[in-house]
Amino acid sequence: MKKHLIQLGTLCMTLTLALASTAWAQNKDDFVLVEGGTFTMGHEEPHQIKYMLPHEVTLTESFYMCIHEVTNKEYEEVMKKNPSKFKGDNRPVDQISWYDAIEYCVQRSLNEGLTPCYKGSRKNGYTCDFNANGYRLPTEAEWEYAARGGKKDALDTDYSGSDDIDRVAWYEDNSGNKTHNVMTKAPNELGIYDMCGNVKEWCWDAWERLDDPSSVTNPTGRSKIDKDTFFILRGGEYDDEPEYCTVFDRSDDAPNRDVIGYGLRVVRTASKADLEAAQEAEKPSEAKKARSALKNKRAQGRAKRK
Repeated sequence: MKKHLIQLGTLCMTLTLALASTAWAQNKDDFVLVEGGTFTMGHEEPHQIKYMLPHEVTLTESFYMCIHEVTNKEYEEVMKKNPSKFKGDNRPVDQISWYDAIEYCVQRSLNEGLTPCYKGSRKNGYTCDFNANGYRLPTEAEWEYAARGGKKDALDTDYSGSDDIDRVAWYEDNSGNKTHNVMTKAPNELGIYDMCGNVKEWCWDAWERLDDPSSVTNPTGRSKIDKDTFFILRGGEYDDEPEYCTVFDRSDDAPNRDVIGYGLRVVRTASKADLEAAQEAEKPSEAKKARSALKNKRAQGRAKRK
């Protein structure tokens, strides 16, 4: 009997791992690997107490970020309901509270055979295991790092991917007072869309005033969370003015507030194997190196003959 139970347990574990592998293989194209690094977070605007002073932030862990906001279709498939004011399969889900966002991450992780990052309840609060392989909300630092282009950032723009807001965002002047299908504006350097405008995106962190310019590593926000805690929203929304759609603007709200224009984007912590595989894939193969060398040699030969 004991032998059969062990065999059954092994079979269940194998099936779970197979489910997780299959689901991730199907979804991976919707995610981009954001390699850890160091960047300057915040903005120098003394009159805006919600901003944080510029300070150095180091993220030691890499993560996968979805290149688009969670859509109505994705949310409904997981949660079996759709709270959005603006319907349409490829529009971002809206009217989502922070609690709704957390519960979506948990349920989607379970559906795909992954280990949820979150434990807890609305009544008792939630904790996050950043080492779990399930879906989660980005930390505020992860969100801003990705919005600024991560390691590929060379622009230092006010909006994610451009200083021209019309190129990258749906906001008050061009949205027609409604959300739009995801991925219809230009992406940023990492290939991530709609980090500014369309819907605001919940982060894991509780709001706090950050006017300390000291450098920090892997910030996850305030650890003490109670019933009066407000949580961070980033990116601005379809009816916001440009100043509220920048990569450094911060807003916040209560965790049960499911306002029109509040949505989410999910991330997953990347394993060491994921990072090594990505770095290996970026290396040019020996065959590519040889072809490139031959091409250069021929080009130099033609130049000499001329």
